Amino acid sequence: MNTTIDVDALCSTSKKFKYYGANCNQLKLGKVIYEVVEDEEDGYRSSMKELAIVDVPTGIFYNRSLATVFVRGNNQIYELVDVKDGYVWLTFGTDNVDEYYPCFVFDPHPRAA
Repeated sequence: MNTTIDVDALCSTSKKFKYYGANCNQLKLGKVIYEVVEDEEDGYRSSMKELAIVDVPTGIFYNRSLATVFVRGNNQIYELVDVKDGYVWLTFGTDNVDEYYPCFVFDPHPRAA
């Protein structure tokens, strides 16, 4: 059984995590794999239900960290921000631009080689 996490408690420029990538709505920060869970009971709309620690991961992650990041949150949208240069590696949460049709977001932003 997965454990739900308060994503807002992760938001802080002083809390830094090694980032190992994102896959299948899952992301790896340090040794912990999280899943951004979509609310399936939201009808035609789609929003983030929760952030959970995953017991059995389904994603594939890098063996070495891609960056050191912090979590920034703003109005139910969260970003993994590189502490070195401010690059946004991942955006997730609920986009509420249109209040009637919120949109679930899990959008990795890999760097170009």
